[in-house]
Amino acid sequence: MVVNHHRPFKRLKRRRVTADLHNFTTFLSDHQTSQPFRTAVKAFISRYARPQSYSPPLFSALITWQIAFGVADGHEVVMEVVEEDVTTSASVYCDHCRVVGWGGHPVCNKRYHFIIKANNIGSGSIEDQYQKPCSSCGNILHLRDEGCQICGAVVNPEEHEKWANRKFGDSNFLLHGMIHSNGYGHLLTLNGREGGSKSVSGSDMMNFWDRLCGALSVKKVSLMDASQKYGMEYRLLHTVSKGRTWYGNWGYEFGIGCYAITKEAYCNAVETLSTTPLSIFFFQRTKTQPQLQAVIQFYQSLSGSKLATFRDLFSLLLCLIRESNTATNAKRNTTTSSSCCWTCEDVVQMLA
Repeated sequence: MVVNHHRPFKRLKRRRVTADLHNFTTFLSDHQTSQPFRTAVKAFISRYARPQSYSPPLFSALITWQIAFGVADGHEVVMEVVEEDVTTSASVYCDHCRVVGWGGHPVCNKRYHFIIKANNIGSGSIEDQYQKPCSSCGNILHLRDEGCQICGAVVNPEEHEKWANRKFGDSNFLLHGMIHSNGYGHLLTLNGREGGSKSVSGSDMMNFWDRLCGALSVKKVSLMDASQKYGMEYRLLHTVSKGRTWYGNWGYEFGIGCYAITKEAYCNAVETLSTTPLSIFFFQRTKTQPQLQAVIQFYQSLSGSKLATFRDLFSLLLCLIRESNTATNAKRNTTTSSSCCWTCEDVVQMLA
């Protein structure tokens, strides 16, 4: 351990820069470019972002910018853009590329992280948010601190950089997309209101990411769909009702399945589940109907048309849940509609 016996380090005071906020829901909606990603991202940063630099720089491999956005409810959403120099980074190879089948691509010298934190309201950068105790005295250190202000212990830059890289794996981000300089990227994390967002829904966040990729000439983006909603595997529920996953609304398709499942097998399974007739649950002619039959008949009474297949039933369920959520969020009177009298918890209990 190296100890500095000189004056304790002074933390650099940062001044808040007031500027017009970009509209989060319309940002880049009319932006088009024919430039490759490596050129487009530099022009994007130069035009929209403000640097979050410190003197002297702590991380030779990481450079950070910020872009602030305004949303309808008056909140501010801040996106961090982090340029990672792969040649000096602790993690040179990309595990996400290896999993998706892009392991044969040449290693790029740059990759860019686009991050919106769950506690992104107001000011503060990634360097301010992450903290850890000093190994010598236990004092709390920020990511951008060169040393401890209490005992004067100097933090090893390599240790600091490894710590920063580990934070990229945080699953609590509202948005974390990583794009290599060759234009291939990965959507690592996306969360809406269920994931901690106070002002932006998951669909709004996905629309923002889709516009960003289009404006930066991103070639391909991979993701691992592990979405959960209403206590169920939402990717399965949405696929049965709509014929595609929720991410399919933005053009994402089946790539690689677990346990060597092929795209053909996946599509056949989805089609089989979607077109399974509900009549198979009514072949029992008993006076006491099973609970499943009662549930189907209940939702049939709420539907304006006949429910013939699983797709019809689950499409109605999702429609009722959306109506209930819309009414709850808007604080409307739900007694005027019979469908709004049921909450998400009621639906889950009926399906359990």
